[in-house]
Amino acid sequence: MQNKIVKQRINQFDAAIYLLCLITVSDGKIKKEEISAIDQEFELMKLFGLDDIKKYQISNWELLKENLNKLSALSDQDSIIDSFNDLSNMVLYSDLKEQVVHSAINIAYSDYEYHPNEKQLIDILKNKWSD
Repeated sequence: MQNKIVKQRINQFDAAIYLLCLITVSDGKIKKEEISAIDQEFELMKLFGLDDIKKYQISNWELLKENLNKLSALSDQDSIIDSFNDLSNMVLYSDLKEQVVHSAINIAYSDYEYHPNEKQLIDILKNKWSD
């Protein structure tokens, strides 16, 4: 059974990007620094040897920002946590997991405010993915 945020079948790279997006919306505000950080972290993922993600592209950043604003307006923290748990189960590569945690932390701090909701989501990843 899929929750109301994650509705379509996606691959682990889509899931990784969605996880980073949920970090962005979890504090109820989407700031330009966070969008910029998603873009930067995505590019770093491509540089650090994640071969499968090198070909992956986010084709429309404006649409991504628009969808983040809609998602933020429609989602409460419980829905975000449900989606976050579902999405984190889709990420299989340990290198990608490590990069997502690192990127999530960078995105959470990009606006100079580490919101408790962001911390909660990052803690979910750390606890779930710790080996």
